[in-house]
Amino acid sequence: MPHLSDFNRLHPEIEVRLKGVDQDEGLLNKEIDLAIYYGKGDWQNLQVDCLGKENLLILASPELLAQKPIRDKQDLKHHTLLHTHTRDNWRIMADYLKLEDLNIQQGPLFSHTFMALQAASHGQGIVLANRLISLQEIEQGSLQVVLPTNLPDPKSFMW
Repeated sequence: MPHLSDFNRLHPEIEVRLKGVDQDEGLLNKEIDLAIYYGKGDWQNLQVDCLGKENLLILASPELLAQKPIRDKQDLKHHTLLHTHTRDNWRIMADYLKLEDLNIQQGPLFSHTFMALQAASHGQGIVLANRLISLQEIEQGSLQVVLPTNLPDPKSFMW
């Protein structure tokens, strides 16, 4: 959203309507020219193109890290995990990091990534998100990357 006013200023002839929905398909109709989805791209009855791939980032607030530093992957076990949609991403990350004893069942489950990012910004735990989704929080300094990874996000933005 931070660049919406720039887009509106550059393209006043385009009417922009934003709607957040939790449905996989059926959004497009004769009144909608373009939809951007975030997912794996396996929607029936939709032809989609990937807008780009991102890696998953492990993020935490500077305040949380000052209280409970994360110096290596083993330190993740001492933090609350914040989950979005399902617990799959933390399972994937634990497998990637070879952390067999990371308890991915603990921690709250949020229906939207922005909610988990906000909780992490307030020091309530550590969260997984891709750079594009978390860019504003990273730039503002409310979240920082904890451990660098090269784990691709299983989901992408599609149009």
